Amino acid sequence: MKWLAKIFYYGRIKRLERIQYAAALVAQGETAQAEEILESARPKAWIDDLAVYHFVSGKLRMEQDALDEAERHLYTALGLGLERPAVKLNLAVLKVRRCELGAALSLLDEVRLSDDELILEQERVMRDVIRDVRRGTPREELTERATRFRKKHLKGGGDSDEAICGALSKRLAEGGKLSGKDKEDAVLLYGQLLCGGRRGRW
Repeated sequence: MKWLAKIFYYGRIKRLERIQYAAALVAQGETAQAEEILESARPKAWIDDLAVYHFVSGKLRMEQDALDEAERHLYTALGLGLERPAVKLNLAVLKVRRCELGAALSLLDEVRLSDDELILEQERVMRDVIRDVRRGTPREELTERATRFRKKHLKGGGDSDEAICGALSKRLAEGGKLSGKDKEDAVLLYGQLLCGGRRGRW
């Protein structure tokens, strides 16, 4: 029976690798390919793996502007025991996109308990964005900051929104190489791209 156990274990590892690859594709804006991989990698036996699958699926649906589906996937991931701050951070981003700022702040309060410095930095950036939205920072100022970030940090790499989103995701993933102010401006640029491509909805 050992050989059978090895087959199951090997299959599980390969499935998780495909899910992780799909997550990387989502971060690069390659949503069509990510969706195809996720459809073939849905776990059937392991609850922990299924939770990760729903988390990545939630991120994918957010990129596709399917916020209802994204919310279901993310809450399913939580319900299956994936109590990671990253899940709650993505839910907070989803709430901000729906202008449910109070709900977003409640989730960020939970994210603040994380000991992951990159997650905590993103949590602080999200709070700053919510603060700017609530106090009504002039749109011209937000646009100017987004444009300044693009010129300073995203030279070359293509002019399409998809190319810029891919480059932007890469810079945000680098974390420590950007100042706190630059990260705020990066989020503003991301929101600007989403608004332009989704008829004003972030």
